[in-house]
Amino acid sequence: MWVGTRAPQLQPLSPRILTFVESTSTSLTSSQGLPMCLNVVHLFNDEDSLKILQNCKKSLTPDGKLLIYDPVIPSEFGGESPYTGVSPMMDIALLVYGGGVDRTEEQWRSLLALAGFPNVKFICLQPQHWLIEAR
Repeated sequence: MWVGTRAPQLQPLSPRILTFVESTSTSLTSSQGLPMCLNVVHLFNDEDSLKILQNCKKSLTPDGKLLIYDPVIPSEFGGESPYTGVSPMMDIALLVYGGGVDRTEEQWRSLLALAGFPNVKFICLQPQHWLIEAR
């Protein structure tokens, strides 16, 4: 399932990953698919992000998982880390222009726990590209 403001024109990754358009007020239907949020949760404030994540949780089987591809920002900037090259200006731009927010690992864990995902794994693909696995 694609959770986003508009579905991309891409070939399906597999028969288990479906594409659709999601909003914060739309409920997802239960499926055997793998819900995937691609660069979308950070576009929303915490309240709306929580609604999206709760809708994803409702669609999962008891042993299902959610994949999120979104930025994860450092708690502190500086030094060598997976965050090197990530500008604090990204977060400021989201706040000023759209009301969204980039989150730290701790903020992601808190938000996902509130949505019913107590087990979270972070995988840094590149400084601004993270895969978050939530169960």
